[in-house]
Amino acid sequence: MDGAFFQSLVKGGVQLYGIILFLSFLASTVITVATKKKTTNKWLGLFIAFGVNTFTLITSTLILYQFDEETRWFGMGHSGLYVLILCIPLITWLNYFSGELVERLKKRE
Repeated sequence: MDGAFFQSLVKGGVQLYGIILFLSFLASTVITVATKKKTTNKWLGLFIAFGVNTFTLITSTLILYQFDEETRWFGMGHSGLYVLILCIPLITWLNYFSGELVERLKKRE
């Protein structure tokens, strides 16, 4: 694959960032639920979700940074790549509340 394919993905910006954020949320949620079932410790699951989100989003940011020529010239603040890094605590927070919601729904039944 040549750089033009990745360059067109990076220029897609908002859609690409949304897909990356959704996949990070989905992966961390699945791992959190699996951890919570095995250990019954929600804080351990939340810590692992934070680690998964951090790894996924920072790796994605670094990969996108490598293929975006404009970002390398003018910095990350110009391109919007910083949004992925700023969403790490937000996605972890959503994982916590989705886990609490599932617990409350199970107790209702």
